[in-house]
Amino acid sequence: MARDYNALTQSNSGVWVPRWLVIIIILIAAAFLAWSFLRQPTQLIQRLDSPDGEIIAVLKRVKYLDSYFIIEAKEGLTWSRLWTSGSFVLDHKVDRGERLSWSEDSRILHLKLKDEAVWGYDFSKDKVIRPQK
Repeated sequence: MARDYNALTQSNSGVWVPRWLVIIIILIAAAFLAWSFLRQPTQLIQRLDSPDGEIIAVLKRVKYLDSYFIIEAKEGLTWSRLWTSGSFVLDHKVDRGERLSWSEDSRILHLKLKDEAVWGYDFSKDKVIRPQK
């Protein structure tokens, strides 16, 4: 009986996994956890396609240590960040009325707060423009 017990304890019936594979899996999991903790939580406020359908613009609100707005656009396959606002106090009781709007020729993207243009981007010139008051 002792012989059978020794045979059972010395048998290697498990699956062999290389140590380097375990280390890589642990590093990937740690990187994913770090990325998810450091990622800034964003809220999509508006997604707006240009009238010609070639550009997609999004307005996001970031709720992190400081709250701020981000405007990103997708031309072709790549997304680019066009603008990041200054920080502000996030108050859910206040409606800032933030909206994106396009010009009719799909050239200029505007950000409006309470129906007043505060920022613009001209895609034909690839530059930020100042709104006219």
